[in-house]
Amino acid sequence: MNSFSKEELIKVRKEKLKREINSAQKLIKKKIEPLEIADIFFHDIMKLLESGIYEASPDINQEQFFEELRKKIIFNQNLKNIKRKREKLV
Repeated sequence: MNSFSKEELIKVRKEKLKREINSAQKLIKKKIEPLEIADIFFHDIMKLLESGIYEASPDINQEQFFEELRKKIIFNQNLKNIKRKREKLV
């Protein structure tokens, strides 16, 4: 198993997301249904989350994995809510 630093993993994930966005834009131009594109994109994001969680905690079981995933989703949602509140104040 490769050992990547946190910064390297973030860089790899960002590049992957950029490629996904570019691919989605190309698919839209080819008249592929946006819902199908969203499904593929969502699936790939979930795979990235999964690999990140297992990289950080390789010995967790499935229940612990889903708990960690839930925490990450809630954390992300809280960040979005804070950002929205700040934008309203400005």
